[in-house]
Amino acid sequence: MGAVHFLSSSVGVGVTAAEFPCYVQVRSGGVEVARQSQKVRLAISRNGGRHWLIVGGTLPVTPAATGAGGEQVVATSVRDVWALSSNGHVLVTSNGGGAWIVAPLPRPVVQLAVADRAVWALACPHTVRHLCRPVLDRTGSPGGPWTQLAIPQLASAPDPQIAITPNVIVVSQVGLFSGAGPGQLVDSIDGGQQWTQRPDPIWDGNQCTGASDLAAARTEGGCFAWAARPPAAAPKDCCARPTRAGAGRRSQI
Repeated sequence: MGAVHFLSSSVGVGVTAAEFPCYVQVRSGGVEVARQSQKVRLAISRNGGRHWLIVGGTLPVTPAATGAGGEQVVATSVRDVWALSSNGHVLVTSNGGGAWIVAPLPRPVVQLAVADRAVWALACPHTVRHLCRPVLDRTGSPGGPWTQLAIPQLASAPDPQIAITPNVIVVSQVGLFSGAGPGQLVDSIDGGQQWTQRPDPIWDGNQCTGASDLAAARTEGGCFAWAARPPAAAPKDCCARPTRAGAGRRSQI
């Protein structure tokens, strides 16, 4: 599989990989690895990923058109699916893979997210040097319009991230070695109407800048939590749990 997304503990959707490795034993006793191409299609599992059924038509992902393969997939049902190609195009189906269209987004997308039947597309168009500015769009249905949200302007390295749960959105600016300054996080608890900008969390004097994983979740009492895990080269994992009022605490995980 190229990418998967589970709607529940049992139901999942995915897209097949554009190519897969083939291991061939040679006369010398060694093994050569070749790559076999295949069509990219939608797959559905109803038993927690143990078995997958390939359905629908071929996704329009080719090197000359929309990318070499599926990088990410999100869905609100087994019929309504969004797939992100390797060069930033978002491919959409509303009939379980029977037909696919390219979403009319004006800039390459770096990450998709889904929550509360809405799909979010994070882009980062180039600004100066090797920096970019995170831009966030949202849609409520496969054929529906995309709306750009007004988020605080950030300067980021080319790999910002988004983590989302219903009405909670966290967008990270990657600052490590990028010339963008310290890493920053912007979060919203009202679906993107208002934003709070925060520095990356610090643990033992080390800032969790350039996080390699970002997650968000609601907690008890109407608060929410986000967690940032730094790259392997960083000393420790970090977690920050800001509250609605803006106060928060940070802890190692």
